[in-house]
Amino acid sequence: PLLGMLAFVDMMSTQGPLISGSATTVLVVMAIISALGSATGAIGAGRLRAMLGWHASNQFALVVLVSLSDARVLVLGVPLLVVSSMLSTVMIALAIAYIEVRSNTDELSQLRPHAHIGMAGVIILVAVASSIGLPGTLGFVARWWIAETLFTQAPWMLVALLVIGSLQGLSWSVVLASIWRRAPRTLQTSPLVVSAIPNWGAWLGATLFAGVLLGLGIFPNVVWSR
Repeated sequence: PLLGMLAFVDMMSTQGPLISGSATTVLVVMAIISALGSATGAIGAGRLRAMLGWHASNQFALVVLVSLSDARVLVLGVPLLVVSSMLSTVMIALAIAYIEVRSNTDELSQLRPHAHIGMAGVIILVAVASSIGLPGTLGFVARWWIAETLFTQAPWMLVALLVIGSLQGLSWSVVLASIWRRAPRTLQTSPLVVSAIPNWGAWLGATLFAGVLLGLGIFPNVVWSR
């Protein structure tokens, strides 16, 4: 679904000025409802795959919402927001795949404490941090540039972004708590899962993506200058 972001941004760059004011208002309201709905839906999700689906929907809705706000935002902040959304979603998907292999399930309540999935939690933490715009990540830079443009024209949209990000962070905090929970000492250690792919190979792509999110969050002007 995130590939549709590129098509939508391309459409908005050429057809956006032709959309009437009433149609824009309808689209903005739908985008806000979609973003809030997917963020709250993720809070009640009990499976990691469902969380990934809600996350992708939320990121798509945010891109639509911001793209409709202002033409300058479409050029300045939306490309960074799209890159952050796509990288974070892929990172979460890779982490979930690893967790499923180690725990034989994606049910949050059934994750094995001795499955050695702590690294998956780190990858998810970096991805979510960029998705909700925490400082030091590419998502923060995108939201900062968006906020500078919309602060005087549409401050209500900044409030919407904060509320949506807070709900999304709350939903993923439950996931991280499940991944990093401590196992009782009396609990028998689960047998290790033998995989043809070594741990470093499983984490190679996700680690590179995390480096991109953090590196561009600290030095955004390396690839994008306002």
